[in-house]
Amino acid sequence: MRQRFHQITALAVTTVLVALAVPAPAGAQRVVNGCKIQPQTICTNARLSNANLSGVVLSGANLTGANLSYANLRGAKLSRAKLTGANLSYANLSYADLAEANLQRAVLARVNLTGANLSYANLLAAFLQGDPSHPIVIGSVWNGANLTGATWINGHKCAKGSIGGCK
Repeated sequence: MRQRFHQITALAVTTVLVALAVPAPAGAQRVVNGCKIQPQTICTNARLSNANLSGVVLSGANLTGANLSYANLRGAKLSRAKLTGANLSYANLSYADLAEANLQRAVLARVNLTGANLSYANLLAAFLQGDPSHPIVIGSVWNGANLTGATWINGHKCAKGSIGGCK
């Protein structure tokens, strides 16, 4: 009886170790702190700080109020994503596609937006502060972006009607 118990225990431990060693199948759904990482996902107030989300596709996702501070979103597809009130402080958004994204009241302190596409993004009342080593405007595309009320690093607030640039 005792030997049978040890055999079953050893088999269970081996099964667990093998399961941990096998990579997830291609196309398997990724979940980070309960948030499904996929287009059109709804993850309001998600806790995604420090997450490695490089190259993910979150187009049309609802990430309202999400904490994405220090997240790696390099090359991520966030077009038409709702990031209203999201905390993106210190996030790496270099080469990310944020076209038509809603970033109203988002905190973009020390964010890296080098080469990011912000075409027609809504940055109404967003807080923008660049990292000195990665100024947020270098290589970024701001065509049609609504910057009304956005606050820049120097304290300058963009005037009403600041579309594609800060007035």
